[in-house]
Amino acid sequence: MAIIYIISMVVAFSFYFGGAQVVFWYKYLIALLWALSYLGVCIFKEKKIKGNSAIIIKMYVYPLLTILAWSSFIFIFHSPSGANIGNVTRMVSNIVYLILAVTSAVSTTYYFGKKVIKYSIWAIFISIMANLIYCIHLYGLGIFLQYLPQAASSTDFPFGSVLYNFASCIEVQDATLATGFYILYMILFDEEDSIKTKLFYMGLLLVCSYLGFKRTEFIAVIFTVIVMWIIKKYAIDLSLMIKVIGIAILLFSFGYICIVKWDLFQTIIDKVGANVTGRQNVYRNLARYYEISPLYIGKGFTFVDKTMYDTTGFSAHNTVVRMYAELGFIPFIIWIVWYLIRIPLKILNKFGEKNALIVMTSTLYLFFTYCIGNSMNFYCIQYSFILITVATFDSNGKLNYKKIRFKI
Repeated sequence: MAIIYIISMVVAFSFYFGGAQVVFWYKYLIALLWALSYLGVCIFKEKKIKGNSAIIIKMYVYPLLTILAWSSFIFIFHSPSGANIGNVTRMVSNIVYLILAVTSAVSTTYYFGKKVIKYSIWAIFISIMANLIYCIHLYGLGIFLQYLPQAASSTDFPFGSVLYNFASCIEVQDATLATGFYILYMILFDEEDSIKTKLFYMGLLLVCSYLGFKRTEFIAVIFTVIVMWIIKKYAIDLSLMIKVIGIAILLFSFGYICIVKWDLFQTIIDKVGANVTGRQNVYRNLARYYEISPLYIGKGFTFVDKTMYDTTGFSAHNTVVRMYAELGFIPFIIWIVWYLIRIPLKILNKFGEKNALIVMTSTLYLFFTYCIGNSMNFYCIQYSFILITVATFDSNGKLNYKKIRFKI
């Protein structure tokens, strides 16, 4: 069964292969089959659903259903200019995929327990290696050897050059960013494996991270480790820290939204000398779709992202600003507070500090990736985010269990 899981996730974790996008419905189908298999076991054998799994499903699915309801209201009563049936189908399909990311993570944890973390690392590694082999086949071993020592500066390759094209071919953004969750788990929370085992799996993860080099991932991992280390080192009250971090990120998010809206992004990156691969132009376009006002009600989930891609060929490349543009002022605040304050506090009160730290760590890292990318669109990232949470919960033995019986 483990082999079936690894093979299926190699496909599900592959957003791009050889520079070409993998068909979306493959991911939907794989996630759906894992979720339905678990549901079937629960219905026909009346198995127990572990209490933390039930709580995880509620905590992460309910807000998605709320977003669906709010966006439906916007499309019906405040339909933005240019909205059509395609926007509705995109919204529904994205909500379904996000729900499947949650339920399939719960399902695979039920089957494999904590081992699913290592199986997932293997799936990511094989996915990236398979893509690498194909790219080497296309461009030659010499180009790969030339690229290898320069991977960290791949964004500086001249547009259209062989190295640029190879870097585009080898890029597997979703799988590369997803490795961050597993790296953080290995560094901060893996207390069962030997040093040798940890080093082995860290080696696999670091190879994946370097080949698909994303500076965002390295910065996010380092910052998250520092924050968690400070909390653990100085025994800071976790309840207070959760609130402080949540409010800080909320304020940062609104500052970021204002920077994009007022076209200050270019000025800032010029001063720090950062290469943001043309995002400043994408953000200028993104700024056209929203207003900064407490009365701003949003355009509806996925509307801005889809409209930008349909008209320019580029999506928002910023989940934080995009969610503000799509949800509106007040719903955006609720979205941030729910994920960064409400959920960690609920976990802390019910299951203790270790579980709350795990959730907070994964959520912090996820939001860092949201700041300059489309991480919400990637199954591998959303699945790994939930997987680390539920798999580590299942293993610590401190949780209550609740039986849910299905009557036919």
